[in-house]
Amino acid sequence: IIIMNNNYFYGYNIQWQQARVKEYCSYNQYETGRFRWKQLLYENKHKVIFCSVPKAGCTTMKTMFALLQGLFTLNQLQGENMVKHDNHLSGVYSLFNSYQLHRLKNYFKYTVVRNPLERIVSAYREKVARTVSSRNYQILQKKILQHSRNKNSQFPSFSEFIDYLLHSKPSDPHFMPTTELCDPCRIKYDFYVNFKTMNQDVHCLLSLLNIPQEYYFNNITYASVLMPKSTHYNSSVVIDHFYQLSYDQRMKFFKEWSKELEFYETIYPGVIGTYISKLIQ
Repeated sequence: IIIMNNNYFYGYNIQWQQARVKEYCSYNQYETGRFRWKQLLYENKHKVIFCSVPKAGCTTMKTMFALLQGLFTLNQLQGENMVKHDNHLSGVYSLFNSYQLHRLKNYFKYTVVRNPLERIVSAYREKVARTVSSRNYQILQKKILQHSRNKNSQFPSFSEFIDYLLHSKPSDPHFMPTTELCDPCRIKYDFYVNFKTMNQDVHCLLSLLNIPQEYYFNNITYASVLMPKSTHYNSSVVIDHFYQLSYDQRMKFFKEWSKELEFYETIYPGVIGTYISKLIQ
């Protein structure tokens, strides 16, 4: 099933998904102080709002928004790093309250969700475990290494990174839960795209919003720019990283990120439970 009565996306029942989120929110409360309005991007012509989550297809979606808004041509974006164009995108946070509320009430709202365990491994591998050009992440690496037992380490271990994450609660969105970045219990999203099937899900999303087909990821003209480049890690890669943690570290992480893990399990059942059953042994 691709689209049926505007209630199905690629086999996902939107109403079922929203009902599951509503049930989840009925017994989960959030501190709204960590919610980031800056994550919400809007596009007026197609009346859509997207909550951007790093390491969950956000560069792909930001690129599409930049093209839809006519901010850049395809040639300008070809091979470019979207980070440098972030400030040009239309953010809900920049609007007066009345305009924010109008869009939040009337625009189609969506975000992309990714297995939190896979997402945090991806963030570690890209921002912490390798040479980076960003001064901020170079400083972060040195900060974590200050507490390393291995003074000869070039990069922090995954265990050291998780310790930092648990004790510092950084405000960098790469290392924050989706539930804090997008606050699904405060904002009613119309659909949660699954990162694992992002190509198919987004095709259906664009069709529903009447966005021209040249913006589809499988279009040969835009494919090199719009095709998601994020790496899908198989379960063994994620498991191997978490096995580098002590049992106590794993339990502390699961507790700290319990709402995030439960949220993903709520809308895409069976994934998190399978991982945790292996990691608590």
